[in-house]
This record gives sequence, C-alpha cells and structure tokens, in this order.
Amino acid sequence: MKKLAAVTIILLQMFTYQTAQAEMFYVGAMYGQTQYETGVTALTGTATLDDETTSSKVLVGMNIGFGLMAEVYYADMGDVTFSANSGDTYTEAGVTETIVYDGLSTMSQYKAYGINAVYKLGFGIASVYAKAGMLHWESENTVQITSFGFKETTTTSGNEPLVGAGVEFTLLPLVSIRLDYELTKIDEDDVTNISAGVVVGF
Repeated sequence: MKKLAAVTIILLQMFTYQTAQAEMFYVGAMYGQTQYETGVTALTGTATLDDETTSSKVLVGMNIGFGLMAEVYYADMGDVTFSANSGDTYTEAGVTETIVYDGLSTMSQYKAYGINAVYKLGFGIASVYAKAGMLHWESENTVQITSFGFKETTTTSGNEPLVGAGVEFTLLPLVSIRLDYELTKIDEDDVTNISAGVVVGF
C-alpha cells in the first residue's frame, strides 16, 4: 500500500506540474544545423556544393492543457550554394550534366514560418514531445555567371507539412532547454533540421 501511495503521489505531482505549465504562454529561440538533400552527386573538377547550413528560429507557444500545445514560429533556414566552371560535371536524378560556362554560381536563401501542434509527455524535469504542422517557405535564388557578367535573382515559395520530435529539460520553473529534430520538404528537397535552444514561460 505504501508503494502504491508513493506512486500515486508522484503521478499526481507530475499531473499538477503539467497542468500548471498548461496555463502559461512561452517564447523560445533555437539554433541548429539544416541538411538539404538536393540529389546532386558525383561532382568533378572545380564544382562544389554546400547543402549543409546553419539555421535559427524564434517561436511563440501556448499550452492548451493535458500536454497539448500550439506553436507559431519564424525560421531562417540558411542557404544552399553551388559553383562550377566550364567542363565540370555533376549528376542529378541519375543524369550527368556538364557545365558550359566559367564562373557559374548559384545561391538559394531560405526563410520559413509556420504553425505546429505539439504533444508533450513529462517525466519530472524531463519531457519528450512530438509535433506536426504546416510550413510556408520562401527562397531567393541567385544565378551568376562571371565570365560574361550575367546575374539574375528570382523568388519561389511553397507550403509543406512538417513533423518532428524532441526532448526538453526544465532548468527553472519557467526556463527549459530543448533539443529538437524536424523533417520537411523545401523546393522538392528533403530537409532535416537539428537544433537546440531555450524556452521561457510567462
């Protein structure tokens, strides 16, 4: 009976803690690394591709109750760059392409904002969570060929689903650290993001 009573008290304390948390709004800031799966491989010559970049995010959330939360956010998703010269080759979607210009470079810079539903399960000061939502992304794409002074910038955008999961550790009653993993698709590329940050309740 004593063991049962102790377990009951612990569960009640965890429920009370989560209920108290559910009455709060919170803000957060995250910093991490984003990987774009561009499908470009087998680069030769001077050709280079940088599809791994840093990212940052700010978010605002509301605890609805019983572990359920809603979050809105804005994210700088970094950039993807490619450069090559005449005669260099690369493979994309199984097709090998040959560059015909010297001084070719491309850069795509990505921004995004969205909304997620988050479900969190707490174990004392530690919590695990899963999330799903929608992301709107925008990119600024610049193509430059220095060998004859060409430069053009275009913009594209789209909407994609996002899923993720993570862990959160409470440092103080209103301050937590969060480790986060996300998976989505941007401009036809599979994108993964791993980040860490701080969440503050108010």
